[in-house]
Amino acid sequence: MFLKWFVLIFGILMFDMVLAGVYRCVDENGVVEFRDRGCELASESDDFLPYTYKPTDPNVVLEKTGERHNTEKATQKELLLQEKKNRLEARQKKAAEKAAALAERRLMRCEKTNEKIKQIEAELRAGCKVRRCNTLKKQLVHAQKMQKNYCTPPKEK
Repeated sequence: MFLKWFVLIFGILMFDMVLAGVYRCVDENGVVEFRDRGCELASESDDFLPYTYKPTDPNVVLEKTGERHNTEKATQKELLLQEKKNRLEARQKKAAEKAAALAERRLMRCEKTNEKIKQIEAELRAGCKVRRCNTLKKQLVHAQKMQKNYCTPPKEK
C-alpha cells in the first residue's frame, strides 16, 4: 500500500518537473539569462528586472552592416588566420635565428682561417725542409680558398 502511494507521489512530482521549462531571456544590453519562468512573466511580476523575450539563434548575429553571418564559421576563420599568422611569425623568427647563427659561424671560421694563414706564412718564412714546405704551401692555398669563402659576405638568394 505504502509503495503505491510512493509511486503515485513520485509520478506527480516527475510530471511537474517535466512540464517545467527553461527560458532564455536577453536584456536590452544583450546579457543572456536563463530562468524557470518566461521572460514576459518575469518582467511583469518583477519590476526591477527589465527583461523582454527576444528569441535568438546563438550562431546568427546582426553586424553593423546589417548582414547576417554564421559566427561559428567566422570565429573558426579568425582562429585559422591567427594560427597561420603565428606559424608564419615562428618560421620567420626561426629563419632569423638560423641566419644569425650561420653568420656567427662564418665569422668564427674566418677568424680561424686568418690565424691559420698567419701561422703557415710564419712557418714558411722561418724556413723548413722541402717536403714540409710543399705541404705548407698546399695548406696555404687551401686556407686562402677558405678565407675567400668565409670572409666574404654570402650571396643573396
